[in-house]
Amino acid sequence: MKININKPYKFSLLKSVLLFLLFVLKIQANAQGDYKPYFRYPMDSLPHFVSPFGAMRDNHFHSGVDLKTQEKEGLPVYAVADGYISRIKIASNGYGKAIYIDHPNGFTTVYGHLQCYKGAIADWINKYQYKQQKFAFDTVFKQAFIWVKKGDTIGLSGNSGGSSGPHLHFEIRETRTEEIWNPGLFGMLPNDTLKPFLSVVHFYQFVPEGLLLQKRIPIQQKKLYLRDSVYLYHNLLVYEDTIQLPPEQYGLGIAGYDYIHQTRDEKGLFDYGLIHQNRKIFGFKLKRFAFNESKFINQHIDYPWYKVNQQRIQKCFKDDNNTFSMIETNKQKGKFYLKPNHLDSIILYLGDINDNYTYVMMYVKTGETELNTEKEKYFQSIQSKPLWKPNTKNKFSFPGFKIESEPGDFYDSIYLDCYKTESVKNTFSPVYKVHQNLTPLHKSINIEIDITDYSFSDPKYLCLASVNKAGKLSYAGGKFYNNRVKGEIGSFGNYTIAADSISPTANLLNSKDTTSIRIRIVDQFSGIANYDLYLNNNWVLGDYDAKNDLLIYSFDEVYYKEKSNGLLNNTQANWSIKLVDKKGNKFEKTWQVDW
Repeated sequence: MKININKPYKFSLLKSVLLFLLFVLKIQANAQGDYKPYFRYPMDSLPHFVSPFGAMRDNHFHSGVDLKTQEKEGLPVYAVADGYISRIKIASNGYGKAIYIDHPNGFTTVYGHLQCYKGAIADWINKYQYKQQKFAFDTVFKQAFIWVKKGDTIGLSGNSGGSSGPHLHFEIRETRTEEIWNPGLFGMLPNDTLKPFLSVVHFYQFVPEGLLLQKRIPIQQKKLYLRDSVYLYHNLLVYEDTIQLPPEQYGLGIAGYDYIHQTRDEKGLFDYGLIHQNRKIFGFKLKRFAFNESKFINQHIDYPWYKVNQQRIQKCFKDDNNTFSMIETNKQKGKFYLKPNHLDSIILYLGDINDNYTYVMMYVKTGETELNTEKEKYFQSIQSKPLWKPNTKNKFSFPGFKIESEPGDFYDSIYLDCYKTESVKNTFSPVYKVHQNLTPLHKSINIEIDITDYSFSDPKYLCLASVNKAGKLSYAGGKFYNNRVKGEIGSFGNYTIAADSISPTANLLNSKDTTSIRIRIVDQFSGIANYDLYLNNNWVLGDYDAKNDLLIYSFDEVYYKEKSNGLLNNTQANWSIKLVDKKGNKFEKTWQVDW
């Protein structure tokens, strides 16, 4: 169904603009206001955001800000206020080398992806790692034992963990609740006079089924490009043509961006909302959120559209099971009804935390009620499928396969689509289509698959595997039990039983570096679970960089002590490495080199 365009009704424009001005005054009255700086910036440079607070990522809202380090490592990172070290976490993924500082004002600051730590913190970490004989750990301190002052150097910026490039990840959390707060609320703002930009509007129709089972019917998804707009009253855009749609209940979705440092660098929105018939019916403002809310991005955006088109359309309405705290709506949760033969005005506003705003006004005109054949086709297509509701426990099974969910595992009611297909190479069961990957999961759900091919001798190596369109297998966890493999899956898709009986490998990399050794450690399927490096039977601290498959040992006092003894006694350095993957396959290697 096409969107028909004609010229708007000019008599409504003046009234709408006057009401719009009143709304703008109200918005500006509720602006951020004067800041009371408590925290300093954690680096020497001026604030520069690689990624702002709440930026939209795969499966989560960004829980802090990523600060630019000029694509370099090794820049000083400072404590932003007085406080004490409350937690230290080191991992090969996630935030990598991270530090947490509790402050007297009731907030905790987090510094992630560090290259290394400095001062008393570094000394304690080194001793703790050698005592535990582990590189990765996560320790929360119940009592303060290392105090820092505002401006103390706590580490150097880096690229550790899951970072895709050198930067500093920084967060401000409320200590008691662990809610993450937007650092801009504390005055940590870059210089920004650029207004946000609205590029696309989608109109959605709804399937009126009980709990509002909002289903995507692709042909009913409307796109409106705003390239024909003109500016009116500074930052108010008026779409010059009238959109014609049939009478129906609608919701809006938008693709909008904020510009902070330059217009070629698109960032996420801090504040946006919808005004229908001069009443605000939806608002979204990223001031703060809890960690368990972060994955609600999958319900906040048009997830199927994103999976297919790689564009995130943010909803201007609230689904029934969306409990994200930063959404404000009317009783209809942002949805609105267009009456027959009626002219409606719509205003969308987009703002950043520096109080730069853009407003877009458009008109929608309806005609007579039409028969919606697409809805009828949809209702017919779901007749034979089991209905799963999001706030109850659900089960489904057929011979060889079982799936279960708990309340809150997914967002909206679904008509489950599961069936068996032919097996693929190197697997031990058919491939089971578990619904569709266009539907997001909030939490992992349980599945069980029976073994139908018993040609594999040792079942302890069996596991679940996801299967992509090309038939490629990816490890999905799970364990063998009573002639089947059980596990949890974090997304819908195609699953089967595979096996991992191949040990990981390690290869010493040639290097002219005389201060460290670098070892490439690789596992082909399930991934590295444990690793240990020894020098003359002494455990030494290897820094595991998982994204580059590297184990790096920087020579420390253990090395230099052994080297001194070796040179004195004319002996070589005896190295050994032990690896274990996630299915228990082991690898050991020893070698000797001259000091």
